[in-house]
Amino acid sequence: MKNTLKKLVIALTLMLCATTTVVGTGAFLFYNEVGSDAGPIIRDFLMLVACELHEDDPVQFEFDISYDYVELTQTGPWFSAQTNSQWLYEMVEKIMPYLSYEGVIDLPLFPRKMGIEPYGRGKMSLHIAGWAIPSQRKMYINEWYAEELGLEEVFGTIVHELIHCQGNLFAEGTTQELEAHTVAATVEVIAGMCLRGDEVACQAFWVEIRDLAGRSFTYRMEKHDLQWLSELLKDIFFRDAKERAIAEKTIRDKDLIAIRRDINIIYGSYPWEQYVIPGVKGQPMQVKEEYGWCRYYTQACGTLHMNFDDTREMLGIWVILLGGNDDTGETDR
Repeated sequence: MKNTLKKLVIALTLMLCATTTVVGTGAFLFYNEVGSDAGPIIRDFLMLVACELHEDDPVQFEFDISYDYVELTQTGPWFSAQTNSQWLYEMVEKIMPYLSYEGVIDLPLFPRKMGIEPYGRGKMSLHIAGWAIPSQRKMYINEWYAEELGLEEVFGTIVHELIHCQGNLFAEGTTQELEAHTVAATVEVIAGMCLRGDEVACQAFWVEIRDLAGRSFTYRMEKHDLQWLSELLKDIFFRDAKERAIAEKTIRDKDLIAIRRDINIIYGSYPWEQYVIPGVKGQPMQVKEEYGWCRYYTQACGTLHMNFDDTREMLGIWVILLGGNDDTGETDR
């Protein structure tokens, strides 16, 4: 009872402070002639507040790494695959059915190789969560990035890289487009897993929304030379001492300025505004253009679309901030 009351007090205090901040920030943005970006900036800030209210304690976990890749032959319904972590294999196997269920692909493709390895490529070694080689159906989680995080943070990376391995629009086209499709699909897959009872996925969902809204917020603020205000608001409302120290160190590294900007666009504002927000407002994301043959039907399935009904369900009342409603009546793909 005491913990519930404490959380309620914290939530009300945060909302009151956020409301006051929004009014003050809105006036400041108007005064500085930010123009049409003012609305999205305030929207993203309020969504960050929503994510903060849903934040829970990190999910502790341990992953195994043998460093020797082992061939797993005919495991379950999947073909053989190589892995250096039984834990990672089991995580991937759990996620696989949802790729079809949520409209990523008709028949999910299991990775030929999956592993947990250090990302030893210069300064990005501590900023890259994972990477994939879709043409070879290989996916990797960055050991150096994952070892200090909760499972809810790593979970989204596993889903993201697994979706890359499905090909189609998740592996083709410009980097911005294929990453945007993958980021958006990751949100919907995780939302679907949460609604079917996966507690880690429930926490991972708000991590994904936080990252999208946060990167969009940062990009627009920096666009108007208001990075100092962006960092101040994030320090006050969303970061603890450790997170502030990491952010300050990253900002001081001038070599990462262009990279940070690209990340904020490619993994933040672009998928957020092109696919996720339109999706929760009822506009499906086209996933596959050509007709495909369904395994369990005797006719062509047609163009595959992803509806964001599960994302809308998860957002609940907060969907109003995105201009949508919480009517989650499902539509056929």
